[in-house]
Amino acid sequence: AAFEKFQQNAGYTGGADTEESAEKIAHAVQLKNYFDNPDNYSIHQLESPVNSASAELSPVYFEEKKELLFASNRGKSGESPFVIYYAKSGADGWEKPVEITNLGSFSRKNANIEVVNDDGKLFLFSDDKGGDLFYSQASGTRWTTPVEFDARVSNNHLASHFFINEHEDRIIFASDEGSDGLDIYESFKDPESGKWSRPSPFYSAVNSEFNEDSPYLSPDESTLYFCSDRPGGIGGYDVYVSKYNSENFSWSEPENMGWPINSPNDEFHFKMNFDQTSGYFVSNRLHTKGDYDIYFFWEVEKVQVQGRIFDNQLKGPLTNAEIRFHPSQYLDEYFGSTVDNTGRYSTKIISDEIFKVEILLGGQIIHEERFEIHDTSGEPTTHIKDFSVR
Repeated sequence: AAFEKFQQNAGYTGGADTEESAEKIAHAVQLKNYFDNPDNYSIHQLESPVNSASAELSPVYFEEKKELLFASNRGKSGESPFVIYYAKSGADGWEKPVEITNLGSFSRKNANIEVVNDDGKLFLFSDDKGGDLFYSQASGTRWTTPVEFDARVSNNHLASHFFINEHEDRIIFASDEGSDGLDIYESFKDPESGKWSRPSPFYSAVNSEFNEDSPYLSPDESTLYFCSDRPGGIGGYDVYVSKYNSENFSWSEPENMGWPINSPNDEFHFKMNFDQTSGYFVSNRLHTKGDYDIYFFWEVEKVQVQGRIFDNQLKGPLTNAEIRFHPSQYLDEYFGSTVDNTGRYSTKIISDEIFKVEILLGGQIIHEERFEIHDTSGEPTTHIKDFSVR
């Protein structure tokens, strides 16, 4: 509406701004659709002292020990160096991260670590020899000095945003070797000769003429997650998912993981925990403490909630309004519903959560209230909740 008023201004004669603004308005409409229909995940921004005013990248979590490793340039100046930090989660939250000095330092581009759960190897990247992988292993409360993983890998021109599978015979990485910016490539190890295949582009449905980065493959190697700035997403780089079809040996058309995993800003380093229902990623979205912050996500169950909103002043139903349920873990997300001319609403919300409820009329918040729901039955149930406002 504001842009239409601007266009009607007699002094306006431009043309380029009209086209650019029309694109932004169309994107805003698309974003509203994402925000009104959150995916089946909830997220939590890690507290201080893990996140800081600097950048936190490439989180790796050890669930059994409740330990987190990540890269950060905190306390440093400029883009480099990034170093690896260790933090432990206790009864009172995250303990102060400790720098692991013997793992070396990295540029922002190369600040990426991966862990193979079977043997607990921590993989790191060095751009020496055209790109080489090193690994370290836990030794008590310390990590060993990194050693070269396989000298034959360095011939394959790997890049820093890599993933290595549990069997350590498949490496997937993002590279700018092609003509379309960053694409995802993969290399396999021959079990007989021990040689690595020449890297080849990943399946054509995954790569595009835009950038693809930060690959992560599920332990059964049937689900690929990656980041891309292709059109139609929520923001800059979004997380996409593609499934492998073993019948025709193909990968499905990538799907955007939606809000709140993705945001109008950038998401990178998306990694699932071993349970494949939770994990970590980094984002520079609104409300970050500095540069990139680490976020935890987990899959959620939803239940139906419905009811009526009563207007105490009019002594009747509140009509043509909107209601939003904001999860306490992440208030930027909401589950919303319009309120019809009988005062009724209906929506699906997270089944086990504390919500901040907002009721809006004409776009203005007229009522706020706390609402808790703890339904862990897993059964399809409709919960009734009425609200009274003035």
